[in-house]
Amino acid sequence: MKKAIFGVFDTSFSPGFPQTLEKMAVPLERFGDTKQFFVDDSIGLGVKQGRPEGLISVRHITIVAYARLDNKNELLVDLGVGGEKDPAHDVSTEEIIALAYLKWGRKCPGHLLGDFVFAVWDSHNKWLFCARDHMGMKPFYYSCANKSFAFSSTLESLLALDSLPKDINEERIADYFTSVCLDNTTTFYTHILRLPPAHSLIISENQFELEKYWEYQFNGEISYSTDEEYAEAFKELFIRSVESRADSPNMAITMSGGLDSTSVACVAEAISRRSHFGPLKIYSGIFNTHIGCDEREYIQETLKRGLFSWNTVVADELDPLASLFEIAAVQHEPWFAPHMFMKWNLLKHMQLSGVDLLLDGHDGDNVVSHGWAYFKELIDQFKLVTLLKEIVLSRDGLTRAGQIKLLKAFYQRKIRPQIKKAIPTAIISMYKVDKTVPASESAPQALADFLHQSFCKRPEIQERLAAAKQSYGAYRLERETHFNNVFCPIQAFGLEVLERTSAAFSIEYRCPFFDKRLVEFCLSLPARQKFQNGWPRSILRRAMNNIIPPKVQWRRDKTDFTANMLGIADLIYKDTNSDLLSQCRQDLERWIDFDKMITYYRAHPERKNLAIFDSWKILTMHAWLRTRKT
Repeated sequence: MKKAIFGVFDTSFSPGFPQTLEKMAVPLERFGDTKQFFVDDSIGLGVKQGRPEGLISVRHITIVAYARLDNKNELLVDLGVGGEKDPAHDVSTEEIIALAYLKWGRKCPGHLLGDFVFAVWDSHNKWLFCARDHMGMKPFYYSCANKSFAFSSTLESLLALDSLPKDINEERIADYFTSVCLDNTTTFYTHILRLPPAHSLIISENQFELEKYWEYQFNGEISYSTDEEYAEAFKELFIRSVESRADSPNMAITMSGGLDSTSVACVAEAISRRSHFGPLKIYSGIFNTHIGCDEREYIQETLKRGLFSWNTVVADELDPLASLFEIAAVQHEPWFAPHMFMKWNLLKHMQLSGVDLLLDGHDGDNVVSHGWAYFKELIDQFKLVTLLKEIVLSRDGLTRAGQIKLLKAFYQRKIRPQIKKAIPTAIISMYKVDKTVPASESAPQALADFLHQSFCKRPEIQERLAAAKQSYGAYRLERETHFNNVFCPIQAFGLEVLERTSAAFSIEYRCPFFDKRLVEFCLSLPARQKFQNGWPRSILRRAMNNIIPPKVQWRRDKTDFTANMLGIADLIYKDTNSDLLSQCRQDLERWIDFDKMITYYRAHPERKNLAIFDSWKILTMHAWLRTRKT
């Protein structure tokens, strides 16, 4: 069930709390008809949802929570309530978290498994304790403006406060234009922050303390005797992850023909059948014009393997701009999702069919890891025979240029240093070729290259752009690459975007791949289990044997939906005198040199793919600015 929590801590105007909470609840109609408030001394807490309970008091604490717990049974035993000890006691998730706080205090989030955000008012200590789950599945926003602390699991509750400044955070604007997200704390609003994943926060009259309660620690590789044992261990964890999330008869899966979503769908279908939920609802985008984007041949193979109800939208009949302002009004920030319009239309169909829970295979790629950096490990370990074998076996998934690049890397890191030792440096320098490209000849690489210099030269923006540049091109082995891909700040931001999108249709969003236990397992795997015999994501493929269709299981390619976005680039290539471009110029000209950008792309039509994504950033930024509350 969708839910929103919110609250205010302020020692100066407690009589105003009911009115403040009412304001914060106004934009939350889609979360249900039930709202509950708690007001006492310097605190006001609120919850909006579709069921009666949600805000509870236990002894000296009061809690609001938006949570789903995976280790509920273990917690009941530890806490001595419910289960066999007290079968008459039906314990809610909120009560479990409250009892966990009473037992473990500030350490309680580390004892919880699942997706959660919560806030506890502790009247003994006179503080508010807040926490967000390990992976950041549930969002938590807060503000400390005007001597008042306000929080919510939604942006719109905070934006409803008249007293909260709505200034734009231009450092995040720089992030957006450079296609990075450099932290887990900021938003596009200067005065609204995010509680990072795996963090808790205590605030009182004289205290503001942020604490990281969990961080993945590598304690050595997981070791099994055979490849089959690795695959079986992965399968057990993955099935448990889907089972703990697939608990509604009205759930649905967004499914392409890819490995991740198909794995979720096939496991969930077996659970749905055992639970007598009826056919599992599947939603997919199909393509009649851009046939290269269409994945029906893979989807239909999956549909043969179980009891599914397949629902589709014809994606290439949709106008990507038709829902632009609708999505902006829900996101309240620009969003890194060029194909969101397709999911938006699928969600509309889901809502009409009564779907209340969406399972998604989002970013299983990075959680499991393709394992391509395994090649770097082979290079560093001087395992030339294995390197050559994997290059040959990967020939269908690795381009010729990629193969040559790996061989060059082997030469540069292992052979060339030996040559330099054997041959005097003076002789080598005689034949050294200067490969420096003059600045005038270097080609723009992204929208960041078209930013106004006056914007780029501001010290805080310079620092941001330099940090973004450092995030690219580092030489990392598989474990570090895998870790960075799982925990980079863009992950939590992306999950927040998807959460807000689903919430717009009163649908709860869950990602089985982002189960903490599964994440820890994958990060502890030897690189060879992730890439093996030419197959990236090898362990997932092997674990899904006899569960998903072989045609999907051993599929090498991944569909590129860029062709369906070609019309977006018309903003640059064709519509240079359009009202839409004029509006974008008006909104963004303080940051972007439109004339430089248009001149460049019109002279380089071969870079249309890059122009598509630059156009999309401009359009989403424009839509946000036009719908932004000031």
